[in-house]
Amino acid sequence: MIKNAQKVIIWQMIAIIGLNLAYVFVISDRFSYMGFTFTFNLSKLLVGTVILTIMLLLNYLIKDKFIFAVWNIMFIYLFAGEVIYYQYTKHSSIVQLGTIAMTLILLVFVSRTKKVFSENRRFKHIDQLLTPLSIILITPFIVLYYRYIDIKNLFLIDVYKTRALFRHISTPLTGYINAPLVRIILPFLIVENMERRKWFKVTLFFLMIIYIYLCGALKSVFMGLFALLLFYKGDYVLKVVNFLKAISFLTFFGILVEAISGSVFLLDSFIRRVFFVPPYLNNIYIKYFTGNYTYMSHSPLGLGLVESNLDRSLSMYVGEVVMGLKGLNANVGLFTEGYISFGFLGSIIFSMLICGIFLYIKMIKISPKYFGIVFVYIYYLNTSFLSTLLLTHGLFLFLVFSTLFLRHSASI
Repeated sequence: MIKNAQKVIIWQMIAIIGLNLAYVFVISDRFSYMGFTFTFNLSKLLVGTVILTIMLLLNYLIKDKFIFAVWNIMFIYLFAGEVIYYQYTKHSSIVQLGTIAMTLILLVFVSRTKKVFSENRRFKHIDQLLTPLSIILITPFIVLYYRYIDIKNLFLIDVYKTRALFRHISTPLTGYINAPLVRIILPFLIVENMERRKWFKVTLFFLMIIYIYLCGALKSVFMGLFALLLFYKGDYVLKVVNFLKAISFLTFFGILVEAISGSVFLLDSFIRRVFFVPPYLNNIYIKYFTGNYTYMSHSPLGLGLVESNLDRSLSMYVGEVVMGLKGLNANVGLFTEGYISFGFLGSIIFSMLICGIFLYIKMIKISPKYFGIVFVYIYYLNTSFLSTLLLTHGLFLFLVFSTLFLRHSASI
């Protein structure tokens, strides 16, 4: 058992209570027109509570500290939101609960494996190579997009207007550069220079990430920056506790702010969109594609073996055709993609794939100070398809980069 697991369980319970209260008293009321409804069903409430309690007790079976952190973040971010949405929504599907629960159970077994890759030596002063490379990579963003920068996006104002604009003006070059630069190289350089207390460089790399955020207003870029700071210090248990405290603060304080001022900014931006929009979309996908599976025809990883009958990308098809909202890109993640591709067999395959990814990261033993980068990819599990995650969001490159530069070992 991981030391101080009880503390994490207590904070999980506090965060879950906060998410329940936020959904019942604010989100289901203020956003009912968007499909977030509240229907009290005692049996579903009891089932949800029992499931959450039993799953939380699995903490006592986890042996590895890294998997402990991954498991608890996946539990509150992916699983708890699904359970709460299931409890209070009529005709909600239990498929997604089963898929995520299966993944969490498999991760317990992953945590108990002792196999690790042999130690390697990290290259010393790799930042001397990556610093000029990062400047080269950001140059196209400056040259192509400086005239379209909207400072209001820093305050989350007009972000959808900016996103719509950049859908038309973005180039493939900057699209492929974005993920390696923002999600891997710059976070690595920030951590390395924070370790050496080189604050000028830290500030420079922070500003570079913020500038790239303004080139498209993707809030996941901001989230990555927040995660980098939140997960930088402390052991894995402290990292998880800090994350749960942040969620608890946002829910309880957000409820208070709404009661006093009527503002739902905190609960909308950081709670509804992160914890409850994915379950809402997952249910739409599952209901539409049950018995009508895609067999990966929607993905380049399907290799064209099955012809797609969609006239646009899957996420745009669901957003515009199924949901009837023009311009809506209804992104969902790997758990849903597995099911809509092959049904329950797909859920099992993708669950094993997700566990395999974290098993590999566990086996290479990356340094805890880089956990913020790992967190970003946990976040993307619920918002992107496999091909997008591996290539566009740079997961494949991250696994290679981690093996070479992020391992918790000596330097040369």
